[in-house]
Amino acid sequence: MATGKMVQGIGEFDAAKERIEDWLERLDVALAMAGITDEAQQRLVLIRDMGPKAFAEV
Repeated sequence: MATGKMVQGIGEFDAAKERIEDWLERLDVALAMAGITDEAQQRLVLIRDMGPKAFAEV
């Protein structure tokens, strides 16, 4: 499963500072720049970057 590709972190999601749609768009850009198309890998990056507060709510 490891691709060896590095995805730059986009920062934790904070609902008080931005809309989820904007944050997800930034995530999509980071994934595209890293060339990650595998959904399992994308999900792992999403979980890594969403932050503990957002993670606890999903």
